[in-house]
Amino acid sequence: APASLQTLLSDPTIDHVPWLRPSASLAVPTPSAFFSARAATPVASSALYRAGALFGIDAASAAAVLALGARPGERVLDLCCAPGAKLCFVADLVGEGGVVV
Repeated sequence: APASLQTLLSDPTIDHVPWLRPSASLAVPTPSAFFSARAATPVASSALYRAGALFGIDAASAAAVLALGARPGERVLDLCCAPGAKLCFVADLVGEGGVVV
C-alpha cells in the first residue's frame, strides 16, 4: 500500500469496519475494506482523498449499495440520492456503460 495509505491506516482515529464487506460475486472491483473515521479526523485534507483514492460514505449507505449488487452496464434509478454518496458508489459499480438516474 502507498505510504500515505499506511499513514492513514495507522492513525488511531481510523477503525476497520469488519462487518461491512463487499460480496465476492460483484463483477467489478470494490473496496476490499471499509474504515470508520472519528469526527475530528481530517480525511478531506489527506492526499488520498484529494487524489480520489479515498471516498467518504456512511456504513449504512455503503451496505445498501452493496446489497443492491449493481453490475457494470446496468441502469439504476436512485430514489434516495441526497446528498449523493450512494449515487456515486452505484455509479462506480455500473461504470461508463451503465446509467444512474
